[in-house]
Amino acid sequence: MKTYAYIALHYGAEYLDASIRSYADLVEKIIILYSPKASYGTRAGACPETENQLKEIAFNASNKVVWKHVSEKSEGGHRGVHKQYFNECDIMFTSDADEVWWDDKLEATIKEAYDDKEFSHFGVNGKVDLWRSFDNQMIDWFAPVRILKNKGKGQRNIDCPYLHFGYAQSWEIIEYKMSIHGHIGEVRKLYGSVQNYLNVIKGWTVESDGKFHPASRDIWKKSQPYDKSLMPDLMKDHKYYNTENIW
Repeated sequence: MKTYAYIALHYGAEYLDASIRSYADLVEKIIILYSPKASYGTRAGACPETENQLKEIAFNASNKVVWKHVSEKSEGGHRGVHKQYFNECDIMFTSDADEVWWDDKLEATIKEAYDDKEFSHFGVNGKVDLWRSFDNQMIDWFAPVRILKNKGKGQRNIDCPYLHFGYAQSWEIIEYKMSIHGHIGEVRKLYGSVQNYLNVIKGWTVESDGKFHPASRDIWKKSQPYDKSLMPDLMKDHKYYNTENIW
């Protein structure tokens, strides 16, 4: 079984190293599909992170990295560039730059997907959405597709816990993230404007009971404690590990 990984990348310096290192031993190649411009449907000002900065992090994290420029204008188009490499491998695994995995659990999940004779797309249950620090999380039921095969049709979901740090980043990155968000239409519909949403989450405390998901009023109503000692060991050296409030 030959496994490749890809990242659709525009920004993500704060967790890119940890993300790559969390699965680098499980794959033969890590393809970075880098877009210098936001590709999720909305384009704002200049990205706070440079290509050279991201490139240095990626190549220092693993010698398996391949860097490829893309110029797609949609999330689907950006992610879809991975198909150029699909004939070289049996499994294509994808992780966002702010997602970190337990390598033993991911290894078993990749094997389960490979052994499946029916399906080609595998959503992953078990996402832990860290919220503002490593000590709090929001809960939802989303299972984004993270494993792909050439063979089979349709999708099923597999249980495999992983960490998502999308809202445990610096405020500068949170602001930029929201300015180019793929669900910016829902944000405006629910909150009136991106700035209104930012004002709502900026006022969050561990006691808060409200609506904090950018595109849904049915989830992320109240944070839950998270035991950060359960994280992969590589996270324990991260600069935010002992930070009470990142933003």
